[in-house]
Amino acid sequence: MKFLNINWGSRLAAAVVVWGATAYHYINTGMSISMIAFTLFVIAYALKNHAIPKVTLHKNILWAFAVFYACLFISTLFHLDNTGNMYGGSYSFLSYVMIPLPLFMILYIGWERDIRKTVCYTFVTIGYAICGYGIYEYAAKHMERLDSFYTSPPHVGIMMDVFIPLTIAFICYYRDNIFHLAVMSVLLVLEAVTLVLTQTRGAMGALSIAIFITVLIFLFRNQIAMGKTRRRLLGMGAGLLVVLALLCSLRFGIHDPYRMQGADRPFIWKSSYHMWEDHKLAGVGLNGWKNAYDHKYQLEGSREFKKNVHAHNTWLIFLSTGGILAFLGYNAYLILMGMYFWKRIRIYALNPFSWCMLAVFLAFVLNGLLDETFSSTSFGRLYYLAFGITLLFERWDTLHSEEKRV
Repeated sequence: MKFLNINWGSRLAAAVVVWGATAYHYINTGMSISMIAFTLFVIAYALKNHAIPKVTLHKNILWAFAVFYACLFISTLFHLDNTGNMYGGSYSFLSYVMIPLPLFMILYIGWERDIRKTVCYTFVTIGYAICGYGIYEYAAKHMERLDSFYTSPPHVGIMMDVFIPLTIAFICYYRDNIFHLAVMSVLLVLEAVTLVLTQTRGAMGALSIAIFITVLIFLFRNQIAMGKTRRRLLGMGAGLLVVLALLCSLRFGIHDPYRMQGADRPFIWKSSYHMWEDHKLAGVGLNGWKNAYDHKYQLEGSREFKKNVHAHNTWLIFLSTGGILAFLGYNAYLILMGMYFWKRIRIYALNPFSWCMLAVFLAFVLNGLLDETFSSTSFGRLYYLAFGITLLFERWDTLHSEEKRV
């Protein structure tokens, strides 16, 4: 039957998954809708008597997940008196397990069906919506900082740390198509403007440094294939990007000493460290940070005492809530994933999506010093969505190159 056409079904499911991974905050059911669409696709796939896609991931990725989640699970066993640490809480073992779902869903849908254009068009459309509405609202309402559909300017800023590298990868990949090149180049400009207008210094600094490091590695790895003039221009451009980001960061909040010192971050970091000092092995519980902060660990002089206060540091959230167990698990995850991305750029040295994901990974690691990235449900979903998209592009490029050789 027409409505069971698996090709159209895969495209629709992919579009919904991409949207759902970016919809958190302005519609809290976005991920639930994505999971429903994915479930319907799996059922339709089975009704068509298709074999289950044999999705394969590099062993470093699997080991990174295994070690990280094993450490989180063990730390949770010390806090079974509060079920919110295992499930139900916004920070719980189950919530952390569900963060990478967009990666597995997009790979399952697109492993045997080429959904690359659908994914690209959906991502670009969402990018235009976020940036277009955000810039319009910023100008129309004379806002101090852009926040688009979301409740927080830093939220949009960190999202741009994913959108900008992926858009650059799309531009490189579709550079021979004038229409695609024009549409995505305009989007890249809008994304850069959006990032600046959010005045999110951490996101700007992290992305600029990540791009700078990525460009340096790219130039080193491909120095034979590139001319000296081109290498110098790319290197100078990346360096200029870092300088501009630093200058913008200094300008934002320069008349507000409280903001210049990082708002309440120094106080919150000390509070998180004190939590770990009192609970070294397993922390205060994955879902226990806010309660511990409110009732015992808020320092005198701190201004933040509100519903959405958080640790503002990915390492410290794991250290304070999961103790040394979660902290070691997170660092093992970063090391194993870093090794994977290094291997990836060696194998796919000229594939823009390999370099794109390296930049996103570095940006998330760096931004994790000032905010929560990998530990955040919304940012984590977006990160893993981008990860899945880049893997799909690499997979289908590899399949097509093998077909040409045959």
